[in-house]
Amino acid sequence: MARVVPRLKQMEADQGVFTFNQETLIVAAGNPAAKLEARRFAARMNTALGLQLTVAESSKLRRRAIHFELVKALAGVPENPGKDEGYRIVVENRRVRLQARSDRGLFYATQTLFNLLERKGEDFTIPACRIADWPEFLWRGLLVAPGQVFMPLAELKYNIDEMARSKLNLLHLHLTDNLIFAPQIASYPRLVGHQLRTETEKTNQFYTKAQMRELVAYAADRKVDILPAIEIPGHAMAILKFLPEVSCKPESGPVSTSTMCLGTEATYQFVEKVIGELAEIFPFPYIHIGTDEVEFTDQPQAGVFFNWEECTVCRARRKTEGLKDVRALFYYFTRRTDAMVKQHGKRMMMWNDQIDVGRPKDVDLPRDIMMHYWRIAEKGRGPWENCSYDKFLELGFPVVNSWYPETYIDIYIKEENLARWNPLTVPKLPDTKYRKQIQGSTLCAWAGLDIYPRVLPSAIPFFADRVWNLEPIEDPKAFARSLPRHIFGPYTPVELDGLYDVLGGMILPLQLEEGMKAHPKTSLPGLTVEQKRQAYQDLLRVIDRTISEGRIQELPSLKEYRESVRWLLEQLDKKP
Repeated sequence: MARVVPRLKQMEADQGVFTFNQETLIVAAGNPAAKLEARRFAARMNTALGLQLTVAESSKLRRRAIHFELVKALAGVPENPGKDEGYRIVVENRRVRLQARSDRGLFYATQTLFNLLERKGEDFTIPACRIADWPEFLWRGLLVAPGQVFMPLAELKYNIDEMARSKLNLLHLHLTDNLIFAPQIASYPRLVGHQLRTETEKTNQFYTKAQMRELVAYAADRKVDILPAIEIPGHAMAILKFLPEVSCKPESGPVSTSTMCLGTEATYQFVEKVIGELAEIFPFPYIHIGTDEVEFTDQPQAGVFFNWEECTVCRARRKTEGLKDVRALFYYFTRRTDAMVKQHGKRMMMWNDQIDVGRPKDVDLPRDIMMHYWRIAEKGRGPWENCSYDKFLELGFPVVNSWYPETYIDIYIKEENLARWNPLTVPKLPDTKYRKQIQGSTLCAWAGLDIYPRVLPSAIPFFADRVWNLEPIEDPKAFARSLPRHIFGPYTPVELDGLYDVLGGMILPLQLEEGMKAHPKTSLPGLTVEQKRQAYQDLLRVIDRTISEGRIQELPSLKEYRESVRWLLEQLDKKP
């Protein structure tokens, strides 16, 4: 099977090849959406390969042509309610047919076609074949966190491009956290940028409404939706610093610097304004409201705790609403927020760890809330006794399974576990009757780490396979040899196929306390020191030549990998 990432569901090889060059015609007849995808494909080929391709409504003079076809029936490809992202490709000697029921399907067909290109001199070839392919999960996401470490708009677009190549379809944009409130909200003009911002120290660490709309449009062209995410009522230091009116009012003792008051109407007015303004900008049908890690009892000195027991305003609210305890108050807050979200035509999503499913009869929440499952809370950080993943499913909640640690790329993820994981395996789906509740998963890239330019180019397609396919990656080394051409495109020299053998794995070190830029213990096992030295030097020459030619995509990532190989070479000269 061709080395396409994510791996293809079905591929049958035929005799011959289709030659792709300047004379190839791109054909899309009738349907405007098919024509648009054809033009986008031609533009990408023009940029990536230096061609000037023509898009027409019919094939003339028996020229070799690639046909874009939107069809009602797609033999052998199951329908995916909602986005319908499956596709078929038929490659013959003089014709390629891309068929799908939706523009998304056509777009993903073009990503596969690009993976299939083989360079032959000044031309490119595509092996004759028949492909049927579709995703197993509708929710295939990447979480980035400008609310923790701000990310310029250009960096977000770069991530979207990486996602699109790997058929991920959802950017979870974590806009607010303790340090930064990144979205511009007209109702609260002071609440933008860094937590430490003052009237005399203004920063640009926020996104204007125009920038957010620009990002939405950019992502939509690449079939990526954007899920806007805010953090309430916890992780709210940036909010509380500039809006003290949403802080709790305890009778005595310290005031939480991280968790909002659930009693005051000021909190609900704030939530309503923020949700309303974000709903106008982001067309995706969900808004994520956070809600994780609010019930801390083990970090009072850091201000990371809640005052709901001691707060006079919260007590008054509980009395007025007939709420028996702070858990019921939290559910009250969640229900009111859910109602606000629905008033704006959206559905709500939240982290799961503060829902006490160990007491299921008390979980007074709408069952259409999307639960973003990551773990059961640890003792001292929320409900844990008798809580389980199974109980969320039994209560009927739809779930996105971002199981910690398999999907957490910030130091926790383990390559050997991810290769065999999918959203149905860990936590294990307790019964097939719950299958439809599992929407998919999101790869969580928290904290905007400096290592991400080196880690994400391979981690994204690796994870993408795990939400596109149910079958595990039985041969990680073979899969790793598929990644360089997927990442760098058809101009990738064959000598780079073994890049991740040299680097020692597909997910590079995530903790840099010792300055590690690769995995020396798993780099080229079985070779002597001198053999490794030669291999590193040879690879560096290939990388330098490839960079100087400037024809591959993802040049910044290759430059990062060059530094990793240099680091490996340096380690050979150090004493054990």
